[in-house]
Parts: sequence; structure tokens; C-alpha cells
Amino acid sequence: MCVRYTRCMRKLDNESEASGFYKRRDMWEDYVSERSDLHPTERLIGIWIARRISAEGPRQSWYQVSTIAEKVGVNPRTVIRAVQKLEAEGLIIVRRDSRRGVKKAVNKYELVFPWL
Repeated sequence: MCVRYTRCMRKLDNESEASGFYKRRDMWEDYVSERSDLHPTERLIGIWIARRISAEGPRQSWYQVSTIAEKVGVNPRTVIRAVQKLEAEGLIIVRRDSRRGVKKAVNKYELVFPWL
């Protein structure tokens, strides 16, 4: 139980904010999964990235292309093309590591909610 009212309210605000984020993320996943103009692999990669974004912290996911490829079971080049397509469609924002070409470079991915 919370000792102070303001602490309780802050906790409730954070919980409702997190709940709202997860609802929007679920809506994003539904939206992407129903897009017939996206290849099934592009949908799969987008949803895989989305599922790794938490309401806690900066609401980003950061993975190496090689890690995503390994987890999804595709070639790294396929991941690159899928991410480019999702970005071109305005569904994600990619913040590329400034150390491009470095073996351990990690991009940050954020969801874009087209209906907001």
C-alpha cells in the first residue's frame, strides 16, 4: 500500500500509461499482420521487433540484424530489406548506430502508430 497519495497517483499513472502502450502495441501488431501489401516475412519481422519493446524505459528495441535473422530464421539481408520496407511504410522509426559497418552495430527500433 502506498504511504502518500501522490506516490499512489504516480504509480497508477505509470501503470495506466504502460497499459495504454501495450494496447497500442497490440493494435499495431494487428494492423501490420493484416496488411496485404507487406510480405509475410516483413510482417513477421515487424511483429518480432514490436514484441521486444517494453513500456518500461525508452520504448525502443535494439537488436543486431544478425540476431533478428537468427531468431526469425531468415538471412540478415532479408531482415535489412524488411526493416527498410517497414520504415518506408511509416510503421517504424530506425535509429541507426553511428558505427555502421562495425560488426557489433545495433539499431534502435520504435513503433509508429499511424492512427494517432
